[in-house]
Amino acid sequence: MKKAKTMVSVIASMAIAAAMSVSVSADNEPAKAVVAVEKFTVGGGFVLEPTVIELEEGDSAAAVFEKALGAENLNGGDGAGTYIASIRTSSEGELLPEIAAALPEGTEVTAPADSQWLAALDYYTMSGWMFLINGESSMVGVADYTVNDGDVLQLCFSVIGYGSDIGLDTSSMAEWGGMAPLYEVADRTECYSAALTNSDIDWSSVANVYATAEDCEAIINSAADVEEAEDEAEEDTADNDTAEADEETADTTEEAAENTAADNSSDKTDNPSTGVADVTAMALVSLGALAIAVSTRKRS
Repeated sequence: MKKAKTMVSVIASMAIAAAMSVSVSADNEPAKAVVAVEKFTVGGGFVLEPTVIELEEGDSAAAVFEKALGAENLNGGDGAGTYIASIRTSSEGELLPEIAAALPEGTEVTAPADSQWLAALDYYTMSGWMFLINGESSMVGVADYTVNDGDVLQLCFSVIGYGSDIGLDTSSMAEWGGMAPLYEVADRTECYSAALTNSDIDWSSVANVYATAEDCEAIINSAADVEEAEDEAEEDTADNDTAEADEETADTTEEAAENTAADNSSDKTDNPSTGVADVTAMALVSLGALAIAVSTRKRS
């Protein structure tokens, strides 16, 4: 009897551990960030719509941009490096009216050097790609920032004011050409984060600098609706699985009880000394029900 109890205890521990390990593994989601690349200031929309990128431990922003765009499409094909000066995309475009009006009188707008790359100094001497982290201008280069789970990273082409044309207030740098924002720009951090929960978003309504907070809110709400629907579907599936598991457990237990009763009757007639085997059989049946119940609760 003691030996049978020990064997059942060991097997039960192994079954519970296995069920728990499956549950933990399923919940171990990789860290993710959202990347967007914009050339709104020259009327070009998105180079890259908000896109979810899975992170590896210690990923820099440079590494993430290379994953999102390909190293061959950054800095003339040399990869991100410490600063992204050019991105492979059509450089043909027209400056927004507010930008053209803000240029110093007599300024000559220069044509891009390469029609296949949009680069620093294209259009104007202050132009270049601005790196934003969660809606704020970064104080470090792309190679020096370690990306965190849930970050929203943007590369935005700015023509004048070191970002004043993408909504940044750089007036504190007026002596170097900084200025107040040329127009109101909605914070897109939460909007772009919607990509984390909905992979099928129409981004056309926010593919320009003039997108309003209401435009962004509509996308956020649509993503929330999708997430809620998915959660409800998962709950229904879990409820169905639980009901099926409970039914299966009940059937198994009932069948086992009948078999055990028949075995006991036979053993008492043929061999009264087989009590240890009976206990083992009962324990194994109970173990099966326990493992199913534990696994079911973990999934739900």
